[in-house]
Amino acid sequence: MKKINCDVVVVGAGPGGSMAAKTCAKFRLDTVLY
Repeated sequence: MKKINCDVVVVGAGPGGSMAAKTCAKFRLDTVLY
């Protein structure tokens, strides 16, 4: 298994998850959308 370092992991790529990831990115957080 590969290790990933990030600030935020958003599980769910629906409208809410996508908006959460976009907001995190706006604040320059290293974000993974899964």
